[in-house]
Amino acid sequence: MAMHAETPNWEAFHDYGPGAGTSPSASRGMLRTAGQTYVLLNIATGEELAAVVTAETEGGTPDDFGARGGAPGVASPAHLLFDGKVDLSNGGLPGVRQAVKLTLAFTGLDPAKRYTFCGFVSRGGNYNNRWSVHTLVANNIGVAAHKDGSANRNIFTAATFLPAAESLAANQVALNSGHNKEGSLVCWEQIEPMEDGSVRVESLRYMGPTPFGEAAHAGTSYAYGFEAFYLAEFEATGNLRITENPSNLKVPAGTKATFSVVASSPDPIQYQW
Repeated sequence: MAMHAETPNWEAFHDYGPGAGTSPSASRGMLRTAGQTYVLLNIATGEELAAVVTAETEGGTPDDFGARGGAPGVASPAHLLFDGKVDLSNGGLPGVRQAVKLTLAFTGLDPAKRYTFCGFVSRGGNYNNRWSVHTLVANNIGVAAHKDGSANRNIFTAATFLPAAESLAANQVALNSGHNKEGSLVCWEQIEPMEDGSVRVESLRYMGPTPFGEAAHAGTSYAYGFEAFYLAEFEATGNLRITENPSNLKVPAGTKATFSVVASSPDPIQYQW
């Protein structure tokens, strides 16, 4: 039931605030002001790809935050993905507000291929009221493959945190970007580009229900967009689409656990656990 090849055609990394730990084969530079554009690089070879990323803004220009509270924990999802490619200990991340949107617009993609995107941000300041909502805009809603490195669910979708069901669409995820030293990742797999070869990932301040903190707190006016991202291209192998992966679940030994998955296909679907 695989929907793309297991080995990517290429992988690319981008560092918003590059430092000594940034790979020379990673693209680098701020993506905060409308029109800022970078050609993505093949992390394995350093060669330029056809894929390009451009910052788009709405409602104003996002703030730039130079200071941050250090890198995410070793062995966290963010560390495992970005270590050696992006310097997550260096300062620099964009701020977003309820009405100030920051979009990463990817162009030059192949509509016949499938893509995986992962984004990371951490202010590292114990700001439990600063939550971001990230939205995938593509020809499908992708497969939600977000990585939760926290013990208190600092990243969630409408499917994994039911109180947010009316606040989040199927192509959205909320993240406690005000801290996230746990290194949780926003990720979608099986992304189908638009017919023009574009995919967009939008970031705004989230105002809905949360497992902890208060996203709509009057004393909070902003959250954060991505300081690092990963994009990979795969060959497509079928028409099956998983639109929501089973969420992580911890239960005591010997008790029952219930998992659910949402998929669509023009052909009959068989599930095997």
